[in-house]
Amino acid sequence: MSVIVIDSDLRRPVLHQLFGVPNNRGLTSALLEDEPDPDGYLQATGVESLQILTSGPLPPNPSELLGSQRMMGLIEQLKEKADILLCDSPPVLAVTDTAVLANQVDGVLLVVDAGATRREAAQRGKEQLVKVGANLLGAALNKLFVKGRGYYYYYYYSEGEGKKRRRRHKSFEEVTPGVAGAIKRWIAELPFLGGAIKRGTGG
Repeated sequence: MSVIVIDSDLRRPVLHQLFGVPNNRGLTSALLEDEPDPDGYLQATGVESLQILTSGPLPPNPSELLGSQRMMGLIEQLKEKADILLCDSPPVLAVTDTAVLANQVDGVLLVVDAGATRREAAQRGKEQLVKVGANLLGAALNKLFVKGRGYYYYYYYSEGEGKKRRRRHKSFEEVTPGVAGAIKRWIAELPFLGGAIKRGTGG
């Protein structure tokens, strides 16, 4: 399965830093061309079957670019080159970019930071995406607190009779058997997956 990740955060892009690749040209560069060749902008990541289209130089009009016909055309071109397109976008409540991009893709995944994102903010983010007609796939919990080697800590609270219960932590080995296989089956069954995703047909 081939994947192309697109840094659609045209305000504070970070994916080029994470993958250690240059960002002198990328998405914005391609959008300035009438008929861009995506192959000229895609970069290898060091991860098998994963390529990246960095943001490129920051533009003065991110929302306009993301909602443009050229962006839609570029997405259609990239669909032919990968099975999954994954677009990283700015925080949904900060700017309108994500809401604009949501109409260009098949599905949106809301990313929530554990211990940082307030419930009210997450709810407002969800409502904003639904309001613009986004196909909200669900939410991903990011930056989950992990303590101790080989352990995955999580908590389960119930409101039974006004009392809260905390479920014990489990070892990583207890919670991960079959996870990789389950994820692969899930991906195979879904028509889309990711932060903001367009499913392609490429190999």
